[in-house]
Amino acid sequence: MMQAKTPYFGFFVKIVIAIAIVFVSSCKKKTPVNVAKEQQVVSSEWLNTEFNNQSIWSKTVNLIGEETFNCEFDIPAISEELLKNASVLVYAKFYGYEPTIWPDEKIGLLPKDIFRFAIGGSMDYWSAAVSPGKAGITVLNNSGKFPGKVNPEIQFRLIVVPKTALIVTGTKPLATNPLGKYTEGELRELSYDQLCSQAGLSK
Repeated sequence: MMQAKTPYFGFFVKIVIAIAIVFVSSCKKKTPVNVAKEQQVVSSEWLNTEFNNQSIWSKTVNLIGEETFNCEFDIPAISEELLKNASVLVYAKFYGYEPTIWPDEKIGLLPKDIFRFAIGGSMDYWSAAVSPGKAGITVLNNSGKFPGKVNPEIQFRLIVVPKTALIVTGTKPLATNPLGKYTEGELRELSYDQLCSQAGLSK
């Protein structure tokens, strides 16, 4: 799959800085420091899949002719340890669908299925997979043939939610996580606006 070469994830600077501070503090004191693995709720900006009129989507065709479009973002800050201690939610801001079904700029949490037309239309299946260092997006149509190309206006956003409600370093709390009380299933039940509002994130 083609990879986005533009660095997106300045939003993980908080994580890197926090880890660096803890590391330096531990070295100076030479004593164990009780540090939770989780950090604050953080997010990416809205991510594009086209740069200088070049799309990062790639098409694959399986042995029976079914088409799938994929794109992948390189995200070094997403570690295996982070994935164990946080939920990573992937949202999409969709464009190009029939307005009565899915208006432009309406946001959905992946995976998401969207009909192309109100009557007799095919359906697009959108999904995301996050692994250490990478986030991948896949879309396919239930007809087996994707109609045209992926709309270049569609954008994606990752939100990382720690699995605890309190971040602790030593004896002093660094930050609170208002979403830490929810399971991942419960987080998925929240609307995008509700999640951003509770986490204090811009929309």
